Amino acid sequence: MTMGESPMKDQMPPEAKDLLMHGYLQAPGFALMASDGMQGQPPVNGDSVALALGVDSVEEAEKLYKDLSAGGSIKMELQETFWAHRYAQFADKYGINWMISYNKPM
Repeated sequence: MTMGESPMKDQMPPEAKDLLMHGYLQAPGFALMASDGMQGQPPVNGDSVALALGVDSVEEAEKLYKDLSAGGSIKMELQETFWAHRYAQFADKYGINWMISYNKPM
């Protein structure tokens, strides 16, 4: 889904209409979501894309968090939230932004 296809399209600047709001890739036991960065600041290495990993267990969330965040910078520690058993935001050692989420049933 692009920004221009979203329910919020009227709130987006015209130059953002072709940016990716939600991209989703799914394989057995694996889901990868991605979106373009928001407008405003010029992109630097890694911050123009955010990657989100959806996992199926606390253990998987903890392992991915430990491995991917090593040497990076933490934006939100892996923790329980109202929507997830575990959720984290961080940049890896290469500056790529990640989110890990083990969601609660909705």
